[in-house]
Amino acid sequence: MSLNKVLYVGQAVADQLIDSIDENVDRYCSEGFQDLAEQGNWEIATNLTYDPGPLKELDPARTAEAEINNSILVWRSLSSLTPSLATENRIWIRFTHLECLGFSQKRWLEGKTGEALTKAIRAHFFADTRTRWRDDNAVSRLWWNYWIAQRLMPEDPEKALSIIFRSTDMRLNTVERPGLFIRPAISAGILRTFASDEWVLAREERWRKFMTELNKAGAGKVFEAMKETEIDQLMNRCLDRTKSAFAF
Repeated sequence: MSLNKVLYVGQAVADQLIDSIDENVDRYCSEGFQDLAEQGNWEIATNLTYDPGPLKELDPARTAEAEINNSILVWRSLSSLTPSLATENRIWIRFTHLECLGFSQKRWLEGKTGEALTKAIRAHFFADTRTRWRDDNAVSRLWWNYWIAQRLMPEDPEKALSIIFRSTDMRLNTVERPGLFIRPAISAGILRTFASDEWVLAREERWRKFMTELNKAGAGKVFEAMKETEIDQLMNRCLDRTKSAFAF
């Protein structure tokens, strides 16, 4: 296994790329940025290394299976990153514009033209806000998928990923939903409940009802001050109420 240094672009390069999306549309869709990288400040080295091999296996298919496998691959490649560094726009600009350009193009730009294409480039090739580095950037979102899954279910992060990506709405409700990302005790409890009883995952209306019951039962509670067993008991009560609602 040959390791490379984790590199990032200079701030002037990052600013210029963001400001010149329209002029660079052809580069995003075909030729890429290698010539610019050879001229400018694109190779600032960190003291961290990564394995480039797994990144070559990324699958641009727009399926839950691909999303899960890609998240695992990016983590295998870039597990040396700290959460702080994983919010660094300039690292992810480097990966989306060079090492992972082909994947990023096929996954997010194919079939798009005009304004839709420009918006897709802005969302998926940069990581300058929390929404972009966590949810949108073509590569960073995959790193964060795995980091979040590991944080919420350290004993089986791949199981957590399989639950989170059961549907797009599931990710929205467990990862992107305001509050849950910064309150892992709640999200971890949800995943433990879903992992222990697949009934709730079999139909979308079931887990949606569960979330409704949790909103009611959890109102005003400080989950961070509760023991894991107490959280699980509350979750199980919500699950029982959900099952009762579908009993007739």
